[in-house]
Amino acid sequence: MAEFAVLREARAGNTKRVDLEVHPHLPEPPRFTVEGFLSKSDFRYLKESTGRINTLNFDSFKTRAVGAARKALPMGTAVIFAMNKRGDQGTH
Repeated sequence: MAEFAVLREARAGNTKRVDLEVHPHLPEPPRFTVEGFLSKSDFRYLKESTGRINTLNFDSFKTRAVGAARKALPMGTAVIFAMNKRGDQGTH
């Protein structure tokens, strides 16, 4: 069964997180939200040249979409659709 979900930014004080809203077009249930599906820790990486932990900026739609797809991969195939392939909105 295919699942449809959207990412929604949420803030709790100074902390930014991205919630995953599954089946947003349907009533509860089967609509539900995974709060904090993406957070700052999902975008950290080790920069080998300095040996320091850096964090990617995850404000863009592209970065969030790829982050969500990568996080969902252990559950099966993930697909990213873009309504607009121009500018900062599309994926590639």
